Amino acid sequence: MLSVVIQAGGRSSRMGQDKALMPFLGEPLVRRVLRRLRPLADELLITTNNPQDYPPLGVRLVPDVIPDRGALGGLLTA
Repeated sequence: MLSVVIQAGGRSSRMGQDKALMPFLGEPLVRRVLRRLRPLADELLITTNNPQDYPPLGVRLVPDVIPDRGALGGLLTA
């Protein structure tokens, strides 16, 4: 079984908004990433500071155990 965790828990301090939810070629970046990974993974999860901000994506959204700790915090959550 292959589980893939997408880390989307940054503070968005430089962009001013969640990069994963920003449009890229007509769709949120996270949706594009999920579409590419679905055929490869048995399980997909997203770690994020703000799971309530995400639209329904058909994957489990996992709140970061320690918010605002960036990639290392997301790794701990995973």
